[in-house]
Amino acid sequence: MGVLTCEHAHGTGCTTCLNRFQSTFGSPGELECLDEPAAIVDRDMNVLSANGQFTRLAESLEGTFAGLRLGEVLRCTHSREGHHCGEGPLCDRCSLRRLAEITRISGEQITAIEVTVTQENGSETSWSCSTTRKGDDIVLSLRVTGQCAR
Repeated sequence: MGVLTCEHAHGTGCTTCLNRFQSTFGSPGELECLDEPAAIVDRDMNVLSANGQFTRLAESLEGTFAGLRLGEVLRCTHSREGHHCGEGPLCDRCSLRRLAEITRISGEQITAIEVTVTQENGSETSWSCSTTRKGDDIVLSLRVTGQCAR
């Protein structure tokens, strides 16, 4: 399956890309039609599967995404303070977790919401995040919009 080309963000926030993605649910490589990092996460934000863009992102940050939660892949400082992603004292306020939960509960597709993740080295990365529901799981696509080193 080739990369879908259109003039939009190429994630679940793009109607053309979302329609193409939804038509491939359950097929091998279903996320490959999205031209930005995308992953399917469960209720606990465990990364279940991902496209090549997300895999490359995970490899550059963490080495792999196998067995990790999203915050651990993105090197969120709150998942490094003796807690797993979702178990820290500030995780209830996590924008990525909240967006996924809103989509899971309401079925509402969320498009291009900016979130910032503070990483373990103190730097911050801003992401444009879009979500859509796939059964009980969430498809989350990310695009870097800014970085601030500390």
